[in-house]
Amino acid sequence: SIPSEDNTFDAQPRVVGPMPVQSPTHYSSSDGNDGNGERRNAKERRTETRCMLHPYSPLRTKWDVFQFIGVVYVVFCIPYRVAFDVSTYGLALWLDLIVDVFFICDIFLNFFTGYTKHGTQQVILEPMQVA
Repeated sequence: SIPSEDNTFDAQPRVVGPMPVQSPTHYSSSDGNDGNGERRNAKERRTETRCMLHPYSPLRTKWDVFQFIGVVYVVFCIPYRVAFDVSTYGLALWLDLIVDVFFICDIFLNFFTGYTKHGTQQVILEPMQVA
């Protein structure tokens, strides 16, 4: 989709099945102005956009599915271990470490994922607005 004048993209509805890959080359106005009165060249705009992940992209959807699986694992396993004083070793220890590292990575990934602006249904991919 084409960015509007306020550096945003119109949100795409969630679709089941393959989603066409869109690769926007920029998200600033057509004159290269970044909204702060500073001009940026096309290479800088493409670099910044490449670092941002669209919230409805297939990669982000798969990441969210794995995150849900991790949450379900934690919801059942941690209370069980605490209630019955079960020690963690072997495969359970490694699985706990993997889930913990996954959640830590998710915190950092959220800083590089755009979001949908409430009320306008526009996807914000501007790094400074996301952080």
